[in-house]
Formats: sequence, C-alpha cells, structure tokens
Amino acid sequence: MSTSNEIINLRSRDDSPVLPIKQEYRLECLSRREREVARIYANGAGYRDISEQLCIAPTTVRTHLQTIYRKLKITSKLELYQAVLADQGQSAPSKVESHPSCATGRASIAVLPFSITDKDSEQHHLGDGIADELITTLSQIEELFVVAKNSSFQFREKALDTSQIARQLGVRYLLDGSVRRSGDRLRISAQLLVAPTGQQIWAQRYDGEMSDIFSLQDHIANSVVTAVRPTLRTAEIDRSIRKDACELDAYDCFLRALPYLARHTPTSMQTADELLEKAIGLDPNYPPALAYAGLLKVNRPQFGLSKSPQSDFQIGLKLAQRALDAAPDSAIALAIAGYTTMQVRRDHLDAIDLANAAISRSSSSFLSFQILGWIYNWFGDGQLAIEQFQHCSLLSPLDRRSHLTDVGLAFANLMEGRPETSLKFAKKAYSKNSEFPPCLRQMVAALATLERLEEASEVALQLLKLQPGFTVSSWCRSAPFRETKAQKQMIAALIAGGLPE
Repeated sequence: MSTSNEIINLRSRDDSPVLPIKQEYRLECLSRREREVARIYANGAGYRDISEQLCIAPTTVRTHLQTIYRKLKITSKLELYQAVLADQGQSAPSKVESHPSCATGRASIAVLPFSITDKDSEQHHLGDGIADELITTLSQIEELFVVAKNSSFQFREKALDTSQIARQLGVRYLLDGSVRRSGDRLRISAQLLVAPTGQQIWAQRYDGEMSDIFSLQDHIANSVVTAVRPTLRTAEIDRSIRKDACELDAYDCFLRALPYLARHTPTSMQTADELLEKAIGLDPNYPPALAYAGLLKVNRPQFGLSKSPQSDFQIGLKLAQRALDAAPDSAIALAIAGYTTMQVRRDHLDAIDLANAAISRSSSSFLSFQILGWIYNWFGDGQLAIEQFQHCSLLSPLDRRSHLTDVGLAFANLMEGRPETSLKFAKKAYSKNSEFPPCLRQMVAALATLERLEEASEVALQLLKLQPGFTVSSWCRSAPFRETKAQKQMIAALIAGGLPE
C-alpha cells in the first residue's frame, strides 16, 4: 500500500500545535541496524519491504521491532514515528488525520476509560480494569489496530468530543462505557462509536455481582469482542463502498471483496477475485489480500469454476505462501496456508499444524477454527471437526460465513453416523445461502443415507441446475479426501441419491 498519503497527513502544518516528544523516544539507545529498521518501518514499509531493502529475513525484522519497542518504551507505530521525528530534530503533529495503522490495512480503535457515577476510588479502578481487559482482548484480533491504554487513558474526564479524540489518537472507532454500582450489584454499559461523527453503531448493558468481578470482566470482554468484531467489519466495508473508485487503496479493495467471498456464487467469486487482484496490484505485499486470493484460487475447482484445476492449485499455493512470507505471525495467513497445503499437497498433518499455529496466535479467529474444522473433515475425523465448528458458532454466531460452518457440521455428522443431524445442518446452511452448492450436496448425501431416495433425487436436480456438469468423480478429484471408510460411504450416498458418477 502506498505510504505517501500517510507521511503527508502526519506532517505538521504551520498553524498546528505539536505534541511533546518524550526524551526516551530518542534513538541513541538503538544499534545502527535497529535505527535503520525503525526509520523504514515508521515511514510505512512492511516486514517484506524492510526484509528486501536490508537483506534480512522477515522474522529478523520482527525481532528488531520488538527490541526497538522495548528499548524506546513505546507501544504503537505512532509513537515510533514520533521517535524518528525527534531523532531528526522535528516534532509530531497533534492533528493526526491518518494513523500509521491505516498503512497496515486494519481498522483502528481506542478504548477510553469507563466513566463512573461517583468518585469512589474502588469503582474508579473497576472501570479502568474493564477497559484494560477490553484492550487486551481486542489486541488479540489481528485485523484491529488497538491504541495502547497509556495513550487512550490520557482522555479521562477531558471535555473533548469524539472527533477531537479521534484526531489526536488517529483512530476511526472509539469504545467507551460507564459503571454504576448499587451495593454489591454492578451495571456496566458499553458502546461503539464511529469517531469522526459520534454515530453509535453498537451498545450493550451487562449486570453482575461485585463478588465475582474478575469473572464479570472476562465475560464482558469476551461478549464485547464477539459483538464488536463483525460490527466493525461491516462498518469498514460500508465505509469502503462509499468511497469513489479513484480513492480506493488495497485495504478498501480487500474490504469490498469480503461480502462477495462470503456469498460463494460463481458471479460473486469472480467479482471477489477481481477485487483481490486489484488490492494486490496496489500493494503486492498486503497479506490479507494475498491469503484470501490464494484461498479463492484453490477452491475454484470444487465449485466447477476452474478450466485448469492444477494451475489454480499452484497459483493459490504461491499466493498463500507470499502472504505467510509477508506476515509470518498472521493467524489469517497461517490458517489459509494450512488449507492450501492440504488442498494442493494433500498434506493433512502439516495443514493441521499450521491451523493450530494460527489459533495459538489468535484464539478469537473465526476463520482459523472454521478452516481447522474443514481440515479435520477432509482428514476424516468428524468429531474433531464438530468441536471446531461449534467453537466458530460461539465466536461469531451471526457471521456472514456461517453457512460454511453449517455445511461443515453436516459433513462431519454424516461421517459420524448421524444422518438426521447432518440433514438438519445442511438445510440450515441452505436457508442462509441457497446458491451454495455444498448445501445441496450434503442434503443429497444425508437423504440417501436415510433411504429417502426420491427426495434425494429432487435435491440432486436442484444441485445440477446450480452447478451444471457436476459429477461425483470430478468433485472427488478436486477435494482433498483421505478416502476413509466414512468418506467412501458418503461418496456412495451421493451416487445413490441421483448425482452422476
């Protein structure tokens, strides 16, 4: 992604007051190589760019940055930018129109101190504890840039509107709330705001007991993240859609692709492919676009959209590897690398390891659990697949990709010998996305297993209208089966249900 706008926006205007530069921000404590990395990274370069420019590995870049942040006692890229300016004898602006996080393609959010209804010091610390827990939990979401509490807590009880706070912190979204206490009872309210306008896009209230405060804090943090994550994603997509085509950057193109990816129709997948290619064209090292483009490529053959399955497999594998090279610690890149490894190389065990590594990086990653569920399905372990899909439903029950979870549960339950449950989930998936062929495929398999062959034949005709040219053998060639006994029974059920062999 281009960084020129970021640098221009961060420069001080002649009439703008400047932020004070902390003494410890000076770069004298860094080694020569660390100063080089700091200056390049502060100006918007990614790990891959720094790696190529300095001829060092991306993992070495990450290690240098961790050391730099520790030595300078900073927690954000904005502070690093201030440090670089201070080292050059310049000052950073207080009116930040675009946060450096924008260059990394992430939504930016700050959690403000929760207000209290009285001046009781214990309650004051309670509000801080809740906000602190929210910051910690939100920081585990890699697609979010979360401002450190040292910065956001400076706005405690300051008479500033949301747009002023947003400009000074350089964020698009603010999360704040209040704490009320009556005896041992607590009522905690939270709201998510679009910072520039003050528009409230989410709000919730939580009640609990003071005697169980730590459990209450955990519950609130997990509940807020579950609700806020899809809300922010929707708000970011809406924001990108409102922008003119000439203003789109790689992040905007990626956001625009996501709804099309979720629909899983031939037309939507083609549109998503074009948007992801545009994102990669604007920023060849943008990990989310590379990863999702790779995922789309390796899935095309299963949907009958590929003229050259092997070519799509290899292109998808290379795109996923580029994403992982650019962001070795990205949960999205790791999970999709696992899926493409399974799909192309049929290496299920390596795929499981990569998906588990993704989950260890981000325990709230819906995509990682969903991918691990499908890897277990293709591996032939239905019970482990069910466990992953059930966790998906807890993480994001209203996710626009939940039909994939339901189809996965239909697949897994059929392998585990539960055709009635399989049929229930296949129908549930179909009710969410009637244009997604795997919904109908799993309905055929479940109905045939239940010996309801007439119904299975009717559903098979629906599938063939939706995906002309579908044959069981071509699907098997494109799907990464291990050919377990249960999988072979499923394949036989598809043929018995009226689908061409």
